[in-house]
Amino acid sequence: MRALPPLATSSLSRHYSPNTFKPNGSPLAPPQSPQHPTFIDSDFCLRLPIRPQISRSLLRRDPPHRPLRPHPLRLPNPLLNLVARFPEGGGHPVIEIALASDLLTLLQRPHSIKAADAHLRSSAADALSAILDSLAAVQTSYANLQAIEEELEILQRRRALVDQLVELSQARLKAGEAARLDVTTVQTHKLEADIDLEDLRSRQIDERLALTRLIGQPSGAAEWKISPWQPPSDLRSSEEIWIAAAKANRPELRAKAWELIAISAQRRGENLAWLQGGDIGVHAEHDQWSLGPAVTVPLPIFDTGHARIDKAIAQEIQARHELTQIQRQVIEDVRRAYAAYRSSAATLHRANDQLLPLQQQVYDQAKTAYRAGETDLLRLLTAEEDLQEAHRKIIDLRKRASLARIKLYRASGGPGVIPDESTSTTRPSTQP
Repeated sequence: MRALPPLATSSLSRHYSPNTFKPNGSPLAPPQSPQHPTFIDSDFCLRLPIRPQISRSLLRRDPPHRPLRPHPLRLPNPLLNLVARFPEGGGHPVIEIALASDLLTLLQRPHSIKAADAHLRSSAADALSAILDSLAAVQTSYANLQAIEEELEILQRRRALVDQLVELSQARLKAGEAARLDVTTVQTHKLEADIDLEDLRSRQIDERLALTRLIGQPSGAAEWKISPWQPPSDLRSSEEIWIAAAKANRPELRAKAWELIAISAQRRGENLAWLQGGDIGVHAEHDQWSLGPAVTVPLPIFDTGHARIDKAIAQEIQARHELTQIQRQVIEDVRRAYAAYRSSAATLHRANDQLLPLQQQVYDQAKTAYRAGETDLLRLLTAEEDLQEAHRKIIDLRKRASLARIKLYRASGGPGVIPDESTSTTRPSTQP
């Protein structure tokens, strides 16, 4: 198998570096600066210290500060065998000295080095996958919070509109142009708006607390302002380019590829399994001192090592099928995320340009007609509900577009894999 190219992780290096690893665990709540941030965006969230799940992934297979690969000259400890024989009739004892090392370990050394190196690189890819999952989780929570904040603004505007309708219906009741039922109906809508506001504020608090945990400040104040949602840019790269980027940079794919390299190296080493128990070294005897090489080789009569070789071959075949499965899953993930983003962006553009202006026009006409006594309250309330529903639909489409963009970058291997695309849809161009 050909060597794998390096991962395109330059955009992640500014957020995570080897110095951010905490072998003793991260503090429960990192110390905060004296000036607490009152305004945060997604980029601020991604600049925070390394998260526990990333450290856990770094330690999953290999201890920290381990060298990249075993040293070629770091051989196993030799075995010293010392035998002293005393003649029956007396005289000088016969001393035999043997220094030997495990033969199989020496012959499998190149394959073991390659397998260890591949396992370590597979672990690095797993750690990168954990980093990307962590980044996606922060961005997803941030996008959800943006949607909740915008929906709160819509509900507050609806509450103000309902207050105006209450005053209008009461004025018409005093003038004898409306019935008491109109006032009661509008007051009911006012109560429903208050209940919806309380429920949404509860969801806002819950999402803010979740975001504080994700950014490593579970005990911090969650009173910062959220940057307003920014319209996403159109995708300038084709679906094929995104798929190619995912094949080259998706860490799960590369982890399995390195795992396959490790299994293949181990399988080649198993071809010498029949030598297990053999050793090689030197033998010396103190009887007119003699010295020479000594080799002990097992005879493959009962155990030829085929069972271990067949098991290694089966593991390699299984790993190859798993790699194919992951490759297909990666292509599916990219295509689904790409299609979802294009669809949500197109629908959002149409809703902003056509649906919302029409619903606003219908509401204004219904309100004018109600003031003039040309229509009843039911039609006005229906127009008001349709207008708020259009606002909620646009907020939902914005959220879906942001989440689809996040999934697209995650499916393709993270931010930076396609340089000509923007790396964030939730980050504002300027901060107040």
